[in-house]
Amino acid sequence: MESETLCASILLQLCELIVNDDIGDWSGLAGGTKFLIRSRGVHRYNSPFDLAMLESQMSFVLGQSLKSKEPCFLCAPEWQALVLQIPAWPFQNLQSKTLSLRSRLGAILVESPSLIMQFSAINAKYPDQTDWEEQSGILMQKALILLGQVKRYHALEAEPLLLSYASPQKVVQERIEYPDVISGVLDCVANTALLTIDNILRSLCDLRLRSFGLDEKSRELQLKTSQLLDDPEIVEQWRQRAIVAFNFVHGESVIAAKPLAFGLRHAQCGDFPNSAKEMLDQNK
Repeated sequence: MESETLCASILLQLCELIVNDDIGDWSGLAGGTKFLIRSRGVHRYNSPFDLAMLESQMSFVLGQSLKSKEPCFLCAPEWQALVLQIPAWPFQNLQSKTLSLRSRLGAILVESPSLIMQFSAINAKYPDQTDWEEQSGILMQKALILLGQVKRYHALEAEPLLLSYASPQKVVQERIEYPDVISGVLDCVANTALLTIDNILRSLCDLRLRSFGLDEKSRELQLKTSQLLDDPEIVEQWRQRAIVAFNFVHGESVIAAKPLAFGLRHAQCGDFPNSAKEMLDQNK
């Protein structure tokens, strides 16, 4: 398949996103683009143009994987070798900082669809699965690794960019003046990812404690003192930041907010009040 064919699919998908209020048609086209990207094979992405197209679609590929409840093909070793290659992709030398951060976050979160899928499977089989305790332990380790990666990304890469444009006092207010729309998207996605992984960890911990025969009050006490889980105050800060970031994106660009809401909905993280919740409700 020629590069121009993939480019045409991407352009058609973006045009649909711009002109149509119904996200369904855009989602279908994005799914088609995902299929084309994968079917071309990793070896076809060997020029700046092809790499730029792949990079521009990574977040959409991730969203489609969440929708279809299947592992993201970008997790495969051959794709990871491309996505995480060093030095940076040629076109990234001319990118803005936020676009580079988008690539980094996408490369980290490619494991999230499989994490959510595995959690759903384990949760559904509790307590009948014979090796449930072993499988839940493996999944907890996977979740902890991903949580650490997102935390490091947010603290060491994304947050310094944000704080270079806004004082710490402004960050805790109801609105943050992000340097651009993509920064708001990244902040929303990163904090939502933290919330999602934390929810998975809490659910797994609760189920494991339940399997030990502890009553609800004892389980709540154990969860509050668990070294594996973040303090509720920190989790609430993630939630508030995700809400603030979503509201910023929605206020600045409905076009950017539509695929963002699409991803949030399929990650099953819809705890967003006011305009953010309304945006999610519109895309049901």
